[in-house]
Amino acid sequence: MTRDGAINPSRVYFGQGLSVGQGVGSIGSVLVSDGGRLATMGASGDLNATGAYVGVNGGSGSVTVSGEGSEWIVSGSSSTSGDYYNRVGNLSIGESGTGSLTLANGGRVSIGWINYGYQYDPDTNASYHDPVFDSTQLGDLLLGNQADGVGTLNIGGAENAAPQAAGVVEANSIIMGAGDGNLVFNHTDSSGQYRFDLDVISSAPGQGTIKQVSGVTVFDTDRSAFTGKTLISGGTLEVNNVLGGTVTVSGSGTLAGVGTVGATTVNRGGAISPGAFNTVDPQVLTVAGDLTMAPGAIYVANLTTDLDYTSVNAEGETVNNYHSDLIQVDGMATLGGANVLAVAGGDTLLYVPESRWHILSATGGVSGEFGALTARPYVDMGYEYDANNAYLVVTRNDQDICMDGMTTNECNVGGGIDEEDDNDVTDEIISQPDKESAKDALNQLSGEIHASAKAAMLEDSRFLREAVNNRLRDPAVGNGAWGHIYTSWGTFDSSENAAQMKRDIAGVILGVDKSLNETWTLGIAGGYGKANIRVSDRNSSADRYDYHASAYTKGQWGNFNLHTGVGYTWHDISTERHVQLQKLKDNPKADYNGSTAQVFTEGRYLFEMENGLKLEPYVGAAYVHVETDGFTERGGKARLHGAAESMDMFFTTLGLRASQDYALDNGQSVNVWGNLGWRHAYNDVTPTAKMNLIGANRFEVIGTSISRDVAVLEVGTEIRATSSVDIGVMYNGNIGNNTQDHGGKVYFNWRF
Repeated sequence: MTRDGAINPSRVYFGQGLSVGQGVGSIGSVLVSDGGRLATMGASGDLNATGAYVGVNGGSGSVTVSGEGSEWIVSGSSSTSGDYYNRVGNLSIGESGTGSLTLANGGRVSIGWINYGYQYDPDTNASYHDPVFDSTQLGDLLLGNQADGVGTLNIGGAENAAPQAAGVVEANSIIMGAGDGNLVFNHTDSSGQYRFDLDVISSAPGQGTIKQVSGVTVFDTDRSAFTGKTLISGGTLEVNNVLGGTVTVSGSGTLAGVGTVGATTVNRGGAISPGAFNTVDPQVLTVAGDLTMAPGAIYVANLTTDLDYTSVNAEGETVNNYHSDLIQVDGMATLGGANVLAVAGGDTLLYVPESRWHILSATGGVSGEFGALTARPYVDMGYEYDANNAYLVVTRNDQDICMDGMTTNECNVGGGIDEEDDNDVTDEIISQPDKESAKDALNQLSGEIHASAKAAMLEDSRFLREAVNNRLRDPAVGNGAWGHIYTSWGTFDSSENAAQMKRDIAGVILGVDKSLNETWTLGIAGGYGKANIRVSDRNSSADRYDYHASAYTKGQWGNFNLHTGVGYTWHDISTERHVQLQKLKDNPKADYNGSTAQVFTEGRYLFEMENGLKLEPYVGAAYVHVETDGFTERGGKARLHGAAESMDMFFTTLGLRASQDYALDNGQSVNVWGNLGWRHAYNDVTPTAKMNLIGANRFEVIGTSISRDVAVLEVGTEIRATSSVDIGVMYNGNIGNNTQDHGGKVYFNWRF
């Protein structure tokens, strides 16, 4: 065939003695697609058993079979007489010419013997063929069969074209002839499941080229009969048996597998990686010849912490020799400054001092060295060499765990780690890949939430005294009962040490009081609350259950009021931390008790304006004492022990309260009021906690702070529902330099 042809999918086309691109200067092409089928046989009388030629006698030809169901069937010569009836046929690509066959997107070529299936249709009085390929009688695919021939088989796309899904070759073998034979893999399969199992044979030493351009191609069969060149420029070629000839890896290509390859050169950008594609189990790849690695070449080595054996180094230290990938070179290994990319094999890898991995062995000796490994903060990564081997080794450097730029908390936790104690936590910290990872690991181990939770306890002490103070501001207090339902959402800002903490709280406080005389009133109160605390940047949280009790008194002398109270809150605290380091995964939890004791007082004076506006300047003070019990977390290697501790705080508040009564048309009255105050804290506003990893040194961790100065904002309204019951709602806000807290309250006063 010397002109372009396209095969219609609605019919099966037959050809005898087909040649695509025959003769000097001729160009021919055939496209079989969309489920079309082409069946060809050798020319009658052709005793060479060649069913078709592509690129013959100086011509240029190409055939493309693309798409599922598309097929080119090739058989030998056929005759109704003679001894060559239905010979098994071969297909020759590049028979003293230039030819190519491209199989893409499931397109198939089947080479061998066909039963042409002559059939007679009595309705049309016509005969037709229904060919059936016999897969038990296969022929060969010849590439560059003559010395002046160039033959190429493209699996997927052509070498310089875009990759396509692979097609299928059904043949006995591929034979690289005396010319230039090329087998090109340029396909889209990246799963590692595309296996090319056809035999590839060099008809003479050094003949033929295999080109891996794109996709992942797996060779599982013995190809020792191939003695040509394998060029890997892209994708991955996985060799799990024997591949003869030489191998050159360049560009972005990777040589992988557990088989044996010939002399191998890995150029800049190319990679060699023992083992199956996308697996991390250490394996051995053998080079039956010399291995030459250029600067910029990559050795992808899977390393594990599965112990092979121990040995003693020159310094008398015990060295753990772990299982890893190995390149076994049956010749000279020239390393040339190539890079080693260490990959965790099978599990998360910790680079612990005195660790070693045997990554290369060469019977002909080792020349040169690998390139420097990426620096780590606490260990030096390097190599050891002897005459025939290369090892990757890890040694501890002189860097303290506390580095420049680390916070006090991070350094304190680092100081609590005993490097002399060989344990998982120490290994985790020492093997961190960089400074930021080390900082994160130390913060995760700190137990910071136990310190920050104390800040929440100090801040939340106000809910009990605010409820009592708000009750005692009622001029009609005495001989009654009252209640406050409170809720609030607070944020405690981060600092250079501590992460941001968020706290949500809700609760109820109920009280009853009695007037002793016109001046004095006594009362008691109790309540319950729950707070949820979150330190997201530390993967930590806490639930706190509060049980309140209070006693109070009020004295009134005209427009001046003085009230004083004491309060005590029992706390049940449950904490949970999530530690997610390289290998260590832990979920420590703790349950422990705490308490808050406080004494508070407030004095105020009422000014009644002519327009009914009431102004009450006031000054208040509170002393708060917070305690937490000691505890030991439940969990694994990251669990902590915390010491019992206490903290004291003194607050003063200066402010002004204003209110106005309004009469409603129905005879009821409404009171609208507001409060603006300034609260100041006098002691150290930053809580700490003394912690230690089990069996390790104690360290101090700093929590988030409460605000030194806070603006107190309140606005509310209450209505006299009946002659003896008032109901009110209010907004309550506390805004400071380190904290913000916004909430609401619903309250009632019931006069007996």
